[in-house]
Amino acid sequence: MVNDNEKLKALKEEYENIALPPELDDCIEKAMMKGKIEMSKIEIKRVDKRSNSSSNKWLKRFSGVAAVFIAFTISINTIPSFANTMYDVPGVGKLVQVLHFNRGTVEGGTVTDGTDVGFISLQQAKDEDKIIINFTKEDMPQDLANMYNISYSESPDTMIFTIPGARQFSAEKDFAALKKSEFVKDVYRIMTMDDSMIRFAVSFTGPVQYEVKEFKEPAQLVVSLKESPDTEKQQVYSVRSISLPYGENLGYMEEMLFSQEGLRILKDQEGTYLVEAGYYETEEKAQAKLQELVENTGLKDQLIIEQRSSDELPQYLEK
Repeated sequence: MVNDNEKLKALKEEYENIALPPELDDCIEKAMMKGKIEMSKIEIKRVDKRSNSSSNKWLKRFSGVAAVFIAFTISINTIPSFANTMYDVPGVGKLVQVLHFNRGTVEGGTVTDGTDVGFISLQQAKDEDKIIINFTKEDMPQDLANMYNISYSESPDTMIFTIPGARQFSAEKDFAALKKSEFVKDVYRIMTMDDSMIRFAVSFTGPVQYEVKEFKEPAQLVVSLKESPDTEKQQVYSVRSISLPYGENLGYMEEMLFSQEGLRILKDQEGTYLVEAGYYETEEKAQAKLQELVENTGLKDQLIIEQRSSDELPQYLEK
């Protein structure tokens, strides 16, 4: 069992690894100068040498504390990236649960509406990266995480996040930063016809070991990623749609195939999208599924079978 000293040591290491924004140094310097100016206006009424010496020491000490306080206040209110770092420490809140995936899927959180998936950050360590998802409302951190569904699937290895009750996705701007992880190949938003739901996918460079924890006060989902010893490649046969642009046709295709287990929207090698109804180890099984779908949906000209390696992104394909 981890003792309190070990917990404090781990928290200290995470705190020291926080990347502070470059604007902070300039902000502190200006605040320090302002503090000195303000303190210089205070008149020293005692004239004896000893009292002056004592007062000067007190003034210097107070000036430093005041300047740091001013700098902190200015930083919180004027530098959004600094404000975000207050919640970039993974697990800064109270642990709600460690999520256990059942057939590749977990669910949790609290029913709410009007949530903004405010920002997502990446914390990197020697052999582990952490993706930290933060929930906000009216620009303030939420205490409880929004309802969510997370699914993990292979070929290619992808984690898909579905967040009902979220109407804003400010964190989309953070996708580029997440790609700095050695485990992340791509991050992209997923088309949805529901304006009260946010979906996005994280595509990995290969198999990963992963763990997801939910925290409250503030609300966070922390996804820990490590290298997986399982690097064996295999051929799969994907039953999928033709490549489609991001838009209503993509959403319509998903609705037509919605009842299929393992259904997912993926991004192909050209940056367009497709709906996959499942993948199989043999071409015979894939052909049987394709025939079933064509008979049930009438999508004869829009469904195909793609053979690819389990570590490859889908190809751009037209009928």
